[in-house]
Amino acid sequence: QMMKERDQATIRQDQATKERDEAIWGRDQARKERDQATKERDQAKKVQIQKVIEQDQKLKERDQAIKERDQAVGQALKECDVTKWELETLKEKHSRCKEFWIVPRRHVTVLEKSLGDGAWGNVREGKFR
Repeated sequence: QMMKERDQATIRQDQATKERDEAIWGRDQARKERDQATKERDQAKKVQIQKVIEQDQKLKERDQAIKERDQAVGQALKECDVTKWELETLKEKHSRCKEFWIVPRRHVTVLEKSLGDGAWGNVREGKFR
């Protein structure tokens, strides 16, 4: 009888041990799943961080390109201002030269000798002043 009770006690202990082992195994399994999920999240975060770094690099390159274009446009505008100034100066000089070659009618005497006929009229010899 005593043996039977000991055997039953041992069986109960074995059963309790088995239940504890199963509970521990279940907790270990859950921990492994959480660890795996954490690793996957960490990997996803690393991928996102890498994408952000790449996008940041692209933005820096674009900013540099824009800065260079702005400088080129600024230089072109300066050159354009110089060209405008030169054009105005040339127009002014041309205007003065044009006025310089205008001969008042009273300074010219038209002679009778014809030099030739053209589409616009008759060309005659003349004297200046």
